Amino acid sequence: MKNNELGDWGEKQTHRVLKKNGFDAYRSPGSRGPADIPAFKDEDKKWMVQVKARNNDDGILLNRNEIIKLVNHASKYGCTAVVAKLLPHTEQILNDRSNQRDPNDSGRIINNLGNYIGDDVGNGFLLTFYDIENNQRLEP
Repeated sequence: MKNNELGDWGEKQTHRVLKKNGFDAYRSPGSRGPADIPAFKDEDKKWMVQVKARNNDDGILLNRNEIIKLVNHASKYGCTAVVAKLLPHTEQILNDRSNQRDPNDSGRIINNLGNYIGDDVGNGFLLTFYDIENNQRLEP
């Protein structure tokens, strides 16, 4: 896939996973703003999501300026600044014997303690969510 196609596909997959997990999520295709998807679930999960899809691990996902803009934008609305990362890592993650598919949802990858790792969104891509201010993985 070309970069713009991969980005659009990544946004669609992120939106789908958020909706599947009970979020009210609103995609803004071609967004040039700091957040691609505002997503809300209950009072404690209010996310401003920037989606980054890559064919490899080369380079950084967000530069310093993008992080500052996303954090400020999220803060303005009382939300968590989240980066949704899509990388072709599903097989690599599953080859680690401490990880497995969730028996209740085959698209969801968990570790042997039952903790969320990410979602298999197809084409070998794994979707993970991170709180960029606190550098923590998030479960949708």
